[in-house]
Amino acid sequence: MKRLLLFIQRFFRKPQNRRLSALVALGLVALADAALSGTARRTFVFHRLHNGRPAVEMRMLHIPKGLEARIAQYVEETLLGPGAEGSGRLFDKEASLEFLMVRDAVAYVDLSPEAALPAGTEKAVRRPLRILRDGMLRNFPALDKVVFFIGGQEPYIDDDEASEASYDPAKKPKSVDK
Repeated sequence: MKRLLLFIQRFFRKPQNRRLSALVALGLVALADAALSGTARRTFVFHRLHNGRPAVEMRMLHIPKGLEARIAQYVEETLLGPGAEGSGRLFDKEASLEFLMVRDAVAYVDLSPEAALPAGTEKAVRRPLRILRDGMLRNFPALDKVVFFIGGQEPYIDDDEASEASYDPAKKPKSVDK
């Protein structure tokens, strides 16, 4: 025991060892604080107003219990819009989450009819849904697929296959022979 105390005393005589020890202690305190705070980092993608390119925003959010509650929180935060100046909303400010259900790694998300505003073109609605879907799949690896509804109706379904908004990443695109 005496040898250990002597080693510690010699170790802390050097200023660089004291600084290093202080940094390690500070890092451990920060790590413990982050682990015990009950928050998680989530990434959100919006678009820049001046050029339309994606803008990524990270937020630390309280972690609710249950997968559906965490996904609902993510969708609601996305509907609130960006916090950064110069970024635009994906959906109209009146849009809200009406219903969310997760079954067999598939999230069924029903947004209010205001999510389709401004009612310009099909492309104007597909892009925000695609961005929201990609964010959900990135932040929640337990999900395999996201199916959207707007006002209870699945948007833009073709006769042959489901819309891009309900794209299943597990399905590979068909190869084209040239």
